[in-house]
Amino acid sequence: MFSPCEARLYREEIPFKINGLYTMKVEVVGEGSNLKLELGNAAHRSLNLGAVSCGGQTSKTVQVRPLTAAPQHARLLTELPSACLPTPC
Repeated sequence: MFSPCEARLYREEIPFKINGLYTMKVEVVGEGSNLKLELGNAAHRSLNLGAVSCGGQTSKTVQVRPLTAAPQHARLLTELPSACLPTPC
């Protein structure tokens, strides 16, 4: 599976040895793209996570759509900056 690290064109020659006698070079070409997603439902632009106890966790699931030709797989995790958190319990 081609898993590029950067959004750029890739071109590589890979030598294959056949029966220990012949070497054949195969050119592999691919393109990396940036992750581009949009919300499946615009109403999810703002989510109410409800009350969460100190040290607790909460989660919400929203549908997203890829905006690129290649299939995208993403799991987005966010944390509040410490300045946004109330004083410790």
